[in-house]
Amino acid sequence: MKARPEPGVLKNNSDFFIPFPSDFAKKNLFYTDRCGHYFVNKHYIISRSAPIQYRFVLYYIVRGEMLFIIGDHEYQVHEHEVVLLDTRYSHLYASIDETEILWLCFDGSCSEALVNRICSYSHVYTPRISRIYNAINQILRGFIENSPLYEEQISSNLHMVLTDLLVMQQITLNENPSIIKQIVNYIEENFHLPLNNQVLSEMACLNPCYFGQKFKAETGISPKQYLINTRLNASKVLLSTTQGSIAEISERVGFQNDTYFSYLFHKRFEVTPTEYRRLDFFSQC
Repeated sequence: MKARPEPGVLKNNSDFFIPFPSDFAKKNLFYTDRCGHYFVNKHYIISRSAPIQYRFVLYYIVRGEMLFIIGDHEYQVHEHEVVLLDTRYSHLYASIDETEILWLCFDGSCSEALVNRICSYSHVYTPRISRIYNAINQILRGFIENSPLYEEQISSNLHMVLTDLLVMQQITLNENPSIIKQIVNYIEENFHLPLNNQVLSEMACLNPCYFGQKFKAETGISPKQYLINTRLNASKVLLSTTQGSIAEISERVGFQNDTYFSYLFHKRFEVTPTEYRRLDFFSQC
């Protein structure tokens, strides 16, 4: 059926379904009791502060970008990322631009235990393979084509998605310290390149928002500030050991604007690059 008339949902393209799982499925399997394939614009925003009828929701961002605020956590979610939401907690989500979403509400079997375990680490994950997308899409295509999967197949697909998210959590828990250390090493060796939080988070295979939080938790500062500090420290060496101009040194350490470089240098060291070079020269005499 066509999507309900919700603000921001492009109902001519969007689909919404309310399956009716059997008592057997509710008692023994994972099941979905509503799902949809939505095309939304920037007017799409949902905000809830109390539990609702369905408990757990999976979102797959096919394209576009969305903002999710779940409890005290805020996530900016990009295409090909998965969001797992426990609706018993306050939440808000909104489309930042035109976005395509696959979503389904689910429950049953050991859903609560798995969701609690997965969400204890993060609500957003970046799958490295397309299996999660295929599993969710297969469920939805069955309803769209009026040939729904058997309840056992739906349960199997949902179990696989949740298991994959749980495995991703464990991999990330084991790898994150080394991942952050690898990113730190990469910054220190490649600070002259055009790096930013998006580039670094993609290298780490982490959601940009979560990557920033994790990086700061382990280093004490944000990835952006770490990059700036590394570039400024390198510029001090060049100011002391070369005769390059301020503009040349600014470009060599990765700044595209020497005025901005001078501003940051003065802000951090309380002298301009020119003053630092002069003071360093006299200190060596």
